[in-house]
Amino acid sequence: MIKLTPPYKGATPARIVQGFHANHKGVDMISLTPASTLGSGMPMVAPEDVEVLRIVGDGYSMTEKEAIASRTHGWGIFLKGLETGKVHLYWHCPPYFPVNVGDTVKRGKIVAFMGNSGLVRVGGVYVPITERYTNRGTHLHWEMLSTYNRGVKRGFSDPSAIIDWTLNPTYTLVEELGAYAKVLLKMSKVIKK
Repeated sequence: MIKLTPPYKGATPARIVQGFHANHKGVDMISLTPASTLGSGMPMVAPEDVEVLRIVGDGYSMTEKEAIASRTHGWGIFLKGLETGKVHLYWHCPPYFPVNVGDTVKRGKIVAFMGNSGLVRVGGVYVPITERYTNRGTHLHWEMLSTYNRGVKRGFSDPSAIIDWTLNPTYTLVEELGAYAKVLLKMSKVIKK
């Protein structure tokens, strides 16, 4: 059986704050302890060799009203596994991604960053947008699907069940800085408009 790489450096089973179950078709993971306000911007990696299928986000209007509406909806990335055939969805990301639709990314390389966009709850309580600028509610929501087509998700399964926790993301500091630079370049193009 093919095993997955953990989604970020330092990921362990103890970082799972909500597991996969009938009412939650994914796994929620934090980068640090629940009491921490840090973690936003943590690089997240391809769990296997992937192709980028879809990006929800990758920029937003600079008007305050539109930015708040976008943050409320949330941003994420769909990745087609080239080893397992599964589709991975990383949700709650910031609005810019260091990759583009159609890119192929090797296992353990950066595809997104951890954030707190979308419908975020902490301890079952909704976190208002106005409280998220402190990084409150920052986490990864990871869904693994057998198929994703035209917005329809099917065949949910638990990604944490096939992670090899001994594997480590393989990106270097130079690659991490390059990913941040790609994001800054995308942001600068929006600002210039």
